[in-house]
Amino acid sequence: MRRRSFRFRAGDVVVVLVLVVLAVGLTVLTGSVPRGARAVVLVDGVSRAVLPLDEPGQVRVDGALGETVVAVDSLGVHITKSACPNKTCIHMGHISIQGQVLICVPNHVAVRVEGGDEQSNLDGVTG
Repeated sequence: MRRRSFRFRAGDVVVVLVLVVLAVGLTVLTGSVPRGARAVVLVDGVSRAVLPLDEPGQVRVDGALGETVVAVDSLGVHITKSACPNKTCIHMGHISIQGQVLICVPNHVAVRVEGGDEQSNLDGVTG
C-alpha cells in the first residue's frame, strides 16, 4: 500500500493566511463591541426589573408558566431558573454586550442588555 504525503501548494498557503487574517480581525472587532451597563427584564414586553451589570444580583419575575430567575455575575447576565419545559433560555448562557437578548418564549420573558457606550455606531449585535 502506497502512502501519500500531503504538500502545501501556493494556493493552500494563501487560503490559510486569509483565514488567519479574518480570525484576527474578527477577534479585534469583537473586543471593541461595547459592554452594556444594565440588563432590562421584560415580561410580555413590559419592563419588570433593571439590573446593573457592574454588581452581582438577581431578580425573580413571574412569566406565563411560572417563575424565572435572572442573575448577574462577573460574566454578565443569565437566566438561572425558568418554568419552561426545554430550558433553552438557561442554556443560552451569559450575555453582556449591548444589544444582546435572552428570550424564554414559552414563559414570555426576555432579558435585554442596554446602555454602555451610547456613541456606538452599531445597530445590532448577533452571537
